[in-house]
Parts: sequence; C-alpha cells; structure tokens
Amino acid sequence: MLTSLTEYMNLQQIRAIQQGIPVERFFTLAQQTGISQEKLAGLLEVSPRTLNRYRREGKNLGAKESELLVKLSLLLKRGAEIFGNMEAFISWLGQPAYGLDRQVPFELLYTSEGVNLVANEVERIAYGDLA
Repeated sequence: MLTSLTEYMNLQQIRAIQQGIPVERFFTLAQQTGISQEKLAGLLEVSPRTLNRYRREGKNLGAKESELLVKLSLLLKRGAEIFGNMEAFISWLGQPAYGLDRQVPFELLYTSEGVNLVANEVERIAYGDLA
C-alpha cells in the first residue's frame, strides 16, 4: 500500500521542488483537472492574483507550494486512474468519505499530510476496501 506520495517522486522532482517549480504548472493542473484556479490556489494558500503576477513575471512557486502542487498532481493523476476519469475522482473528492471518518477529502488537501491521507484512502479503494 502507498504510504506517501513521495514514493512516486524521483530525485529530479525533489530537486525541482526545492528550487521551486514554474507557476505555469499550476495553471496546467487547473486546466487538466477542471478544478477552478481559485479553488486550487486556495489549497496552496496563495491568491490567484499572486499566481497571475508570478506568471507574468516568470517566477517559480516557493518550495512549500511546489511540494503541495506536485503531490496534488500525483494524487489527481492516480485518482483519475482508479476512478476511471478525472470527473469521477473530483466528484468523490467533494463527498464525505467513509474511510476518512466521513470527512470531505477535498477539505484535507490543504496540507501535505492531508494529501497523504487522501492518497492512502484512494489506494485502499483501488484494492477493494470500502469507499
């Protein structure tokens, strides 16, 4: 079972996180997943206005925001694989989850450890445990 999404990361990704990933990855993830920029920015605790300014200035995200964005990206990719498509997974993220003590998974995604908890639940679902 997956204990942490960092198991999916390689050293190159970790170095990129330390240096800060390009803010453009934020906009790409929002577009690919259908999650609004406002909602995704909220998870990173950065305003959409700041992200747009970073985009204009060609800045990278900080290490903390970069790590969370990479982990979210990995989680969303894996969730879409397990649930069959991104829309189904995003829908699941918005509903209380039995294996997460009836908490809404999306509300746990504000921290790295919260992302890990949701990822572990997604893996349990992949192996046939109750959703």
